Amino acid sequence: MLMFGSTTVLNVFTGCGHSNFGFMPEAHGLVGLGGGPLSLATQLRVHGCLLDAVLPMGTTWIPLFCTPKIETYYFVGLSGLGIGDMQLPIPQNSFKRGAIIDLCTAYTRLPRLVYEAFRNAYLAKIVILPQAPVTSMLDSCYNLSSLESLEVPNVSFFFLAEPILTLLMWNILVEQEYFASEGIFCFAFVPTNDTTSVIGNTQLVGIYTSFDAEVGYVGFGLNICGPLKISPLCHGH
Repeated sequence: MLMFGSTTVLNVFTGCGHSNFGFMPEAHGLVGLGGGPLSLATQLRVHGCLLDAVLPMGTTWIPLFCTPKIETYYFVGLSGLGIGDMQLPIPQNSFKRGAIIDLCTAYTRLPRLVYEAFRNAYLAKIVILPQAPVTSMLDSCYNLSSLESLEVPNVSFFFLAEPILTLLMWNILVEQEYFASEGIFCFAFVPTNDTTSVIGNTQLVGIYTSFDAEVGYVGFGLNICGPLKISPLCHGH
């Protein structure tokens, strides 16, 4: 049972954890907003409880790809990565299996060779930052505690449909929760041995995001919000 204000919806199932540990111990379960019959969105649609979300002007719409064998995931046609607006010379066939948008994945995962080329190109742009020991699955960390301000290059995701998604600093360097008072930030991307990329939730912080599964599009609004502690009135859809 779910309650939205005074409205009660019966026969809706979600996952909830009561004893959580590991890399993301603050997580307390899975809402399940993917596709397929177990999705919370699908369940609410069956009950006639979903309303249209209004995204801000400037929203970019990217087509979703259907994968009948894995109907839970949202696939998009990722074609390249860039620093600023300049696309890196990574062969497009490196992304031939596209990318999954998965908000249950903390950090974007890229095929290992793609990741290494992208990471090396980006870190070359921020070589002046003081490095810190690696403390987690993220392999490039920096001690920013002594800096009063910081500017780093943006990152761009290029899609087959041509629009570009721009990531800002809080989508690229993430503060490590175990060293929150020490100013340790790490490059928030990780390699995978799989051939499918996964766009994680850190890269979508501050970006109004909406999925229209019936029509088959995902919408990315302007990246103007930032982390919750910076802009508490900003949120996603």
